[in-house]
Amino acid sequence: MKRSEIGFIVSFALLAILATSGASGNASAKSAVVVSPPTNGTSGKLATSASANRPEVAQAPAWHNPYPDYNAIKMVSATSGWIVGQGGDIKHLYNGGWGDYPSPVTNTLYAVDVNGSDGWAVGANNTILQLVGTDWQVVASPAPLTTTLVDVKVAAPGEAWALGDNQYYHDAPSVILHYSGGAWSVVSTPVVPSSISLNQMSCGSATDCWVAGHSNSAYHYSSGNWSAVTLPFTNTSIYPISIYMLNANEGWMGLYDGGGGSNSTILHYSGGQWQFASLDSASRSRQLAADEPAGGCGSYTRVSGVISFVSSDYYSTGDQGCMPLTQTPFFNHNGAQIGSPDNFVNGLSGVAANDIWVVG
Repeated sequence: MKRSEIGFIVSFALLAILATSGASGNASAKSAVVVSPPTNGTSGKLATSASANRPEVAQAPAWHNPYPDYNAIKMVSATSGWIVGQGGDIKHLYNGGWGDYPSPVTNTLYAVDVNGSDGWAVGANNTILQLVGTDWQVVASPAPLTTTLVDVKVAAPGEAWALGDNQYYHDAPSVILHYSGGAWSVVSTPVVPSSISLNQMSCGSATDCWVAGHSNSAYHYSSGNWSAVTLPFTNTSIYPISIYMLNANEGWMGLYDGGGGSNSTILHYSGGQWQFASLDSASRSRQLAADEPAGGCGSYTRVSGVISFVSSDYYSTGDQGCMPLTQTPFFNHNGAQIGSPDNFVNGLSGVAANDIWVVG
């Protein structure tokens, strides 16, 4: 299930910060802090504030939706971050709150990544924005004008990757773009079919990246070469939609499962291979059983975002249920639910396990 498929459900955005009680496998949900919309069009402010550094801690999670239709978030630090969304909208976390930031486009933006002095955002109609100093500027893309660019990642200083989707937007063949030497180019690789949907990308190092797409294969870039790596499932109702590489040797992949099975919806990369995460299996089976009403329905789980800060430990977000009867957002730690956002989530980002943001 893609963003375009759930747009009719999402009428307003989710923007929240989840503070958890530690970075280890025993972390649990502790609080959620609401960010109020800007009142003057230039800056926002935290709804609660005990100090200049950390908002007040609530006794229980509470998720709210103060902003409309956001697709992606990138936290650069605990005090700096970027959000992009509909109509070319950009928001920036600075001076203790989120504020509107000038955007040179009105095309929908689907992804943003900032690392050091390198910053990129991509979106509909082949849109690529580069953060130059303090300004977002449009740069030329070699892909067809109708390409919808759905993800972008900074791999190293002066180097980045972008993905163009095909299957759900039907506007141009899927494409991988590479930025190097001051310009973007189309990557020609026979192992990544142009006919499938490419969903998300993550780099564990400057020379090691993975692409998750609508397939039972993942696509691996290592030391200048691409290869297709078969994933541990054959069911065509399952495919990866999110990925996060902790480093070149370990990562996590979130799946969309529309088959109503009891498999885990998280894959773990370790020891050179992708395997179902055993930590996620039990809670997955219990949730499906709870959601399944008499007579059955279209059970599904969509893991729209996954992130990890230490080995063998991950956080994931998305939604699950029985379409069209129930669709329930979730925020999980190692497969166990620790929070319930009140609307659908498109992505997450954070710099530590006790400082994670989600948008939707």
